[in-house]
Amino acid sequence: MSSGVAFRAGGGGTDDGSALEGAAEVRDPHLCCGSAGTYSILQRELAVRLRSVKLATLEEAAPQLIATANIGCLQHLAAAAAVPVKHWIELIDEASTT
Repeated sequence: MSSGVAFRAGGGGTDDGSALEGAAEVRDPHLCCGSAGTYSILQRELAVRLRSVKLATLEEAAPQLIATANIGCLQHLAAAAAVPVKHWIELIDEASTT
């Protein structure tokens, strides 16, 4: 999940504790968001281009949020995303407390 998962309306916690309900299939899930290694620091222009492509792909499904397992991806995507970007464990926590 490090490259991001888009969540559509209805996503989030459910009565059975499933925090990943509503996850949408995304095109090209293997593509990097641009934060890998030192891209976002040493190759800023490339990192911004990769982020733009990744966000366009993730936002195709008009998600309510984007989830990732990588804190570097989270920070990089959140800087330009139109929707909230969360770590997947936040979704588990929210599902378990609602």
